[in-house]
Amino acid sequence: MHWRKWMVCGILPVVLLWTGCHGRSGVESYWLTRGDVEVTEGGEIHPALARELQRHSAVEMAQLATEIRQASGYNRDLYGLQRRRRGAAASNLPGPVRDVVISNAVFNREDAVTLRIFQPRHAGPGLPVIIYLHGGGWCMGSAAARDNIAVGLCRAVPAVVVAVNYRLAPEYPYPAALDDIAAVVGKIGALASKFRADAQCLYLAGDGAGGNLAVAFALRNSVVDRGPVVRGMMLFYPALNLWRMTTPSWTGYGSGYGMDLAYFQACIDCYVPQRGERNRHFVSPVFADMRGMPPALLVTGQFDPLRDDAAKFARRMWQEARPVRYLCLPGMTCGWMTNLQLEREFGRVMAEAAEFVRRTSAAR
Repeated sequence: MHWRKWMVCGILPVVLLWTGCHGRSGVESYWLTRGDVEVTEGGEIHPALARELQRHSAVEMAQLATEIRQASGYNRDLYGLQRRRRGAAASNLPGPVRDVVISNAVFNREDAVTLRIFQPRHAGPGLPVIIYLHGGGWCMGSAAARDNIAVGLCRAVPAVVVAVNYRLAPEYPYPAALDDIAAVVGKIGALASKFRADAQCLYLAGDGAGGNLAVAFALRNSVVDRGPVVRGMMLFYPALNLWRMTTPSWTGYGSGYGMDLAYFQACIDCYVPQRGERNRHFVSPVFADMRGMPPALLVTGQFDPLRDDAAKFARRMWQEARPVRYLCLPGMTCGWMTNLQLEREFGRVMAEAAEFVRRTSAAR
């Protein structure tokens, strides 16, 4: 079911309800008004995600972790990792998209940084700009592999979405990806002008590792780069703590739920090989000073090992009186938004993103 049809059916008017893994609902403030974002256990994984997990066995996940470790090891064996990257380079859309114009651009030929740009076909000028940062553990993934999310945001907000193919680890470890994002944002005026968008209405969005980069860049942008004002962040199961993976959600869901701890640790070793850097604010934003953080929409899942650190991030933003909306969706795992069978849940998140941009852009 298309998300617009779902919204008019009268089911869960999500922009006004607080619902999620904590098991209660009611009309409340849009923004988090207290630090209570605790979740309760129980329930089952969504059947579509359960089938996906069955297809990706623990052996396959262990093999993936091994290939990543080999790529970042002493001998730098990149064969397995590069093969995985080629497999993730194609669009995940099931067919052509008629209402969104998709184009590709080379941003930095020397560093092979490219952009994938999504523009509503019939929209007028002055749309917001969303910089989208793909997941993939900082060492895999591509903008095209998140086409469904970029198209969804482009339609729902609506907005011009600029998805960045930043440089990947281990060839380009921290802070190369952040440098690439900074370079793109530094040219946002020219990009916005080309696509008749509003460069003063800039947003960051990302999933997994991309969510980490979105928050890290927003922080660096405000305290170091002094770049354009970021109006808000849309963070889908973001990886916010690369220092310690000891939360209850990691203990409960760090194996067999789509992102195993061994895989995540191998990705961290690629991205931040120096262990002493992993608790820095631009690497693990959960420890950062929240006072200058842009408004945030955080979406996690009940069976997501990254869930508890995202909840901690939301609590810390609330403590510093920063606008934050936190949603934990029952039955969801890390990475669920690329599963094209979850139309209802995806529609809910896109509606949330549209409402988030409406509220934060109006506050200018």
